[in-house]
Amino acid sequence: MSVQSVGPFSNFKTNFNTTKQAASNPQIAQDVAKDVSKNNKKTAAIIGGVAALAILGTGALVAIKRHNITSTIESIMGNFRATNETANALAQNVQKQADEAMEYAQKLFDEVTGLFKKGEEMAPDGTALRRITGDDTSKIMEEFSQDGTLLRRSEFINDILDNVEEGIEEFADGSRKIARRFGFFVDGTLTDYQEGIETFADESGKVAKNIIFKDGKPCLYQEGCETFADESGKVAKNVIFEDGKLSLYQEGIETFADKSGKVAKTIGFEEGKPSSYQEGCETFTDLSGKIARIIGFEEGGIPRQYAKGVEYHFDDGLRKIAKEFELTDKGWREVSK
Repeated sequence: MSVQSVGPFSNFKTNFNTTKQAASNPQIAQDVAKDVSKNNKKTAAIIGGVAALAILGTGALVAIKRHNITSTIESIMGNFRATNETANALAQNVQKQADEAMEYAQKLFDEVTGLFKKGEEMAPDGTALRRITGDDTSKIMEEFSQDGTLLRRSEFINDILDNVEEGIEEFADGSRKIARRFGFFVDGTLTDYQEGIETFADESGKVAKNIIFKDGKPCLYQEGCETFADESGKVAKNVIFEDGKLSLYQEGIETFADKSGKVAKTIGFEEGKPSSYQEGCETFTDLSGKIARIIGFEEGGIPRQYAKGVEYHFDDGLRKIAKEFELTDKGWREVSK
């Protein structure tokens, strides 16, 4: 089936190529990996890896404007409405979490920088309360309680605070737990924030929550992140913002050792309104993909098109649509070719 012969999908290839370029140049994932790689390598691998999952399925978003719908539309629209409600509620909650994190982080940056300038501190009995190690480029400052418990670890690059870890637990097998981690730009503004980091001896790990910031606003939020020793991974929920507005919401992301992947549900947004809803997205090692069901919305979030059994390839766009429908003034009409 040629791109030109698919009726409402006739504009697919132009839109697809634009989206493909964004997906093949995942700047957000690159920025995340760069930001956290200054911290310990295990944590960087986890955060960078799960951030890369943020683009899984975006090649299939295809900016649908003229698409289709099926006899099961009410069931699928029910799924969409529930997912859309979850997405918008989560987006609002993320904004609140981001504001709280930024407020705390600014105070933290000033406090930790001040302690670093004071240098090391020893208790009267000789116990280290604040210890600084490293070289001229990179230094680590560790803060301890009177009984020797590690309270906080901070890294400085060229004597400027880069990141702070709080609530640290370290185990004999090399695994670690970090309650919270804050990454900073050189001016003290927040670059990234994580909660519930766990790294294990086999290089697998978990991150409960991950927020990446751009220009003082969250641009990426993830929760329920896991990476495994075989380099596969999972993200329970993934949210992307553009200029503070909800742009993409995904549930049930999985990537596998062979670099293929799945996304259970995806909603794309334009100016805060849904532009497409997808279920059952898959990508494969040969850069092909499948979408089980997809709904296209007009401006204002009105459903107009539905398709099922969509197959595509990153290089040449749309390859197959099993069924496609469009909404007319007389109801849903099949327009499959």
